[in-house]
Amino acid sequence: MELNGIFGGFYKISVWITRFSAVNLLWFVFNIPFLFFIYNLLLVETIQDLVVTGMIVGILAPFIFFPATTALFAVIRKWVMGDDIALIASFWRYYKEEYKLSVCGGIAISLISILLAVDYYFYIHTSQSDLFQAFFILAAFLLAVITLHFFSIIVHAKTKLWPAFKNAMLITLGSPLLTLEIGVISGLILYLSFHVFAFLIPFFMGALIAFVSFAAFYRYYSKIQDKQ
Repeated sequence: MELNGIFGGFYKISVWITRFSAVNLLWFVFNIPFLFFIYNLLLVETIQDLVVTGMIVGILAPFIFFPATTALFAVIRKWVMGDDIALIASFWRYYKEEYKLSVCGGIAISLISILLAVDYYFYIHTSQSDLFQAFFILAAFLLAVITLHFFSIIVHAKTKLWPAFKNAMLITLGSPLLTLEIGVISGLILYLSFHVFAFLIPFFMGALIAFVSFAAFYRYYSKIQDKQ
C-alpha cells in the first residue's frame, strides 16, 4: 500500500537516502586506491611529494575512478528515470559494459588535467598576475563540468568517445546557467565532504554529485528532445 501525506514523504526520503548511501559505498569501495592518493595529495608538503602523488593519481584515475564513476552515473540514471534495479548486479554490469570507453575518456581528461596543473604551477611561479590565476581557475571549473557531462552522456546517449566529448563541451559552454548550477553545487558538496562532514565521502559524496549532475543534464536533454 502506497503511503501518502507526510509519512509518504518521509518514506520516499528514506528510500533515496538508502539508495544514495548504498551506491556511494559501492563506488567508494571500487575507488579506495584512488581516493587514498587523493587524500594524500591534499596533505603533501614538498614539491617532490606533490609531483609523485599527482602522477600516481593521474595514472590511477582512468583505470579506477572513471569506470567506477561511469557505473555510478548509470545506476543514478536509472533511478532518476524511475526504474527500480538490482544495485550490485547493475553496478557491476555497467562497470564492465562501459569500461573501455571510460578508460579512454579518463586518459584524455587526465592528460588535459595534468597539462593544466603543470601550466598553472609554471605560471604561478613566473607571474603574479591575477588574470592568469583567474584563467586557470575558470579552466579547471569548466573541465570539471565537462567531465560530469561526459559521464551523463555516455550512460544516457550511448555515444562514442569523440561525440561524447564534443557534446559535453558544447553543453558546458552553451548553457552557462546549467554549468554554473552543476559546478557550484558539486563544488559545495566536495567542500563539505572534505572540510566539514567527512562521513559524506564514503556514504553520500559521489552519489549526490552524480544525482545533481545527471538530473540537471537530463532536464536539459529532455527540453532539447522536446523541441526537436
